[in-house]
Amino acid sequence: MDASGAIELLKQIISIPSFSKQEDKVADLITDVLKRYRFDVHRKGNNVWSCSKNFDETKPTLLLDAHLDTVRPNGTWDSDPFTPIVKEGKLFGLGSNDTGGSLVSMLAVFVELASESLPCNLIFLASAEEENTGSGGIQSVFPEFGRVDFALVGEPTGMCPAIAEKGLMVLDCYARGKAGHAAREEGVNAIYEAMEDIHWFRTYRFERISELLGPVKMSVTGIEAGTLHNMVPATCHFMVDIRVNELYTNQEIFDTIRDHVKCDMIPRSFSLNSSSVSLSHPMVKRCIELGLSLYGSPTTSNQAVIPCPSLKIGPGDSARSHTANEYICLEEIRDGIEIFLKSQGYHVYKAADGVEGLEVIGRETIHLAIVDIMMPRMDGVTMTIKLREHHEFPVIMLSAKSEETDKVIGLNIGADDYVTKPFTPLELMARVNSQLRRYTRFMGMAQKKEEEGRNYIIGGLELNEDTIEFSVDGNPVKLTPIEFKILALLMRNPGRVFSAEEIYERVWNEKAINTDTIMVHVRNIRDKIEINPREPKYLKVVWGVGYKIEKQP
Repeated sequence: MDASGAIELLKQIISIPSFSKQEDKVADLITDVLKRYRFDVHRKGNNVWSCSKNFDETKPTLLLDAHLDTVRPNGTWDSDPFTPIVKEGKLFGLGSNDTGGSLVSMLAVFVELASESLPCNLIFLASAEEENTGSGGIQSVFPEFGRVDFALVGEPTGMCPAIAEKGLMVLDCYARGKAGHAAREEGVNAIYEAMEDIHWFRTYRFERISELLGPVKMSVTGIEAGTLHNMVPATCHFMVDIRVNELYTNQEIFDTIRDHVKCDMIPRSFSLNSSSVSLSHPMVKRCIELGLSLYGSPTTSNQAVIPCPSLKIGPGDSARSHTANEYICLEEIRDGIEIFLKSQGYHVYKAADGVEGLEVIGRETIHLAIVDIMMPRMDGVTMTIKLREHHEFPVIMLSAKSEETDKVIGLNIGADDYVTKPFTPLELMARVNSQLRRYTRFMGMAQKKEEEGRNYIIGGLELNEDTIEFSVDGNPVKLTPIEFKILALLMRNPGRVFSAEEIYERVWNEKAINTDTIMVHVRNIRDKIEINPREPKYLKVVWGVGYKIEKQP
């Protein structure tokens, strides 16, 4: 899944109403996407999941979970909440922040990695009914997974890992009185009885205060009593929202409350307990190594019902959830790029502009560059042209422009891939992983060929796989790694016609999905090797079939 495809998917998700218990159409969409990438798809209700293609029960299992349901639009929106809009670096739409960004990100990384040989199994889950903690959500499908060793829960955390989360308990409280006529001294007013207990809920403080989650918080959030102005109410019902830190269970909190109030209490559930993961856990240690800020979350998520260690992380800001004009900020996504790259074991150097970028490349060993076109002092196009004078490593260009001509320009100046903003961090990480795999294979091939010693000469073209050098009429010509691989394939087989699909699969070592990039690379090669690219001598197009290197007398 490339960046543009992932963004289009996020827009599709936004455009489909997916309130809790009504997620069926979005679940259908996620199912189709997973099938498109040839994963076996499982579904129960509106929960959709897939597992690693080479699932090994002897390996630990990591669950990637993000919910696909949303709350109903709150407040007054400036636009249709189901119409995705990109404006001023922000993607607006219901569910963009909570939690479409995390859902698309986790899906993208699953698609990229779940076919690889990894030290762990992956399970991707698009879960239902999270927003109302319904029984048809993650709890209903977790037993289907077998052993799960750790879970990453996708939620808007500003890319900071939440290693603890407050639990939730809601109480329905009933104060009892005695009905009577308001004009006479009759009855016992249930409202007054309730006021004593409400005052206790407002002022009582539980002793244990968490370093991560702070104190237990109790809030009376609703009250109802009476129907007639002249009747003393016999019953007063009020609701209490209780956020529990990890130092108490919901049962312990309930028992304490019961000892202090007179009202009858009915808990809606004891299941949403607080959660936390130990600082000594390897996943937490890795977060610390990456310099990420650990914190405790005051809001409840699927973490509350996941029966294994977990942490919560994702792009976006929790404060934007459930608000009008919900959006996910592209700047947050860019900041998350470094985090996700480091989490994969990459060493990252950052530069503020093209000038500083070239300085970093000059003093450090670089294997891949991510270059934004719009930069001060020196733009990305100029920087790429200059680095290609001396370096062959892959270059991924970033741009807000999506026109085909802009992509062609980017590839023609020496870029290996082109990603259109907005994008999610894990989507870009997938492109990085793909380019580095290809580059590594390319360099490995070059090393292997040192032993085999292969040199190809066709007319004035000479390609040496020993030294990874190419020349035209004795003059050295710089090729990108991808260009070199394409030209080597054609020169090893002079006169044979290769389709764009076959070139893509031979060079990239993966199934061809979109072969438009082949046309661009061929055009770039022709410009470098032909005297007159419009009347090529060597690299010919066989219309409707493919490309070949013409045999020379």
